[in-house]
Amino acid sequence: CCRLSIYHCSASFFVHVHEYDYVITAVTDLEMLLEEPGGMQREVSIGAGEAYHRNAGVEHNVINRGSEKMSFIEVEIKHSSDLRS
Repeated sequence: CCRLSIYHCSASFFVHVHEYDYVITAVTDLEMLLEEPGGMQREVSIGAGEAYHRNAGVEHNVINRGSEKMSFIEVEIKHSSDLRS
């Protein structure tokens, strides 16, 4: 699965759990606040064109903490055992 996400200033997604390993590639500079279980929060900055990988099971809410719209491409990594015919 591949998805383009666009967040306006201060916009958030919602708390969600990633079912699959995934890779994010920043289309714009990303200034994110990640809200994680247990009340933990992390500020994350990723430059346009940079990518990162996270494992399945990650739970968080993503909030655009920047002053500009941010966008990224997310690709879920599905293994052949995950595919259904």
